[in-house]
Amino acid sequence: GSLQTSKHSARRAASWATLSRAHCPIEKIGPVTFPGLLQQAAKLRPPNPFDPMSFMSAYLVLGGSAVLLAGLLIFGAGKRPTILTPGRDDSPPVFWERVSLHCIIYAVWGVCFGLVFLRGLPAGAWDAHFFFERNWPVIEPAEWLYSSVYWVPLIVPWVATNRGALRRYALGLWLLLAVSLAAFLLLPIISPPRPFIPTSLAGRLLAFDTSRGDFAAAACPSFHTLWAMLCADFFASLGRGWAWAGWLWALAVAASCVATGAHALLDVVVSLILYPLLISRHSPIWRWYYARADRLFSKKPASNPPMTPIANPPKP
Repeated sequence: GSLQTSKHSARRAASWATLSRAHCPIEKIGPVTFPGLLQQAAKLRPPNPFDPMSFMSAYLVLGGSAVLLAGLLIFGAGKRPTILTPGRDDSPPVFWERVSLHCIIYAVWGVCFGLVFLRGLPAGAWDAHFFFERNWPVIEPAEWLYSSVYWVPLIVPWVATNRGALRRYALGLWLLLAVSLAAFLLLPIISPPRPFIPTSLAGRLLAFDTSRGDFAAAACPSFHTLWAMLCADFFASLGRGWAWAGWLWALAVAASCVATGAHALLDVVVSLILYPLLISRHSPIWRWYYARADRLFSKKPASNPPMTPIANPPKP
């Protein structure tokens, strides 16, 4: 019985090692380009256009571009308000302002992250894991917290009661995205997911989520942690109870990034330090950025038509 169990465990480990590109040692991948990633995918798993993990980067770019194009068609003529336009911060956002968060803000996120994944793993990158965390176990149930960052932002525009808070959230997401993209593209830092053998539904979802060879390309800072804190900052505008729930959830998400093995400890620590430096209302970076955004997205008032002088004014 024990021999059969060991054989079954060995077969399961081998099957998951084959299924998941993330479980291959990063040093064996070497300098990786986008064609190289496709070759790795072809060796380990036949590419399937209907498999979201095989072409996730392309799906993000194409899907984000399509949504962004739809947003430009809806809001480009200026006939409908967007959440980026300054004004009426004390009033609730209108319907189209809520929609613009999906069509413009989130669509840009999809395109940008898709391009980072298309770029793939940088050549000569170094692993951000400390030596003491390399053998930490993967806590499979933490996947539920980790994946919650994909759907919690979807409810943000629809629970907003204050336009100013929603606008600050939208502009903050773009700022965090810009800084994170600069780090992903300029710093050769990666965090390969820690290998494990899934034993539950959460574990299988986690293995599926981290099974891309380009998964480690967007590691430091942890955008999961940054986005969760931004959501918590927004939820605080809804009341004290929302604030407690939001920040407890954000800290739990930060912990889940390490517990799932999807991020190194350094990725999360950098995010916890970076967030207040960028998003705090007292941050000079935020004040400068917010003022420039006000100027950029403010509607210019229509110029008054020139007055035509009267040729022969009447005499008194």
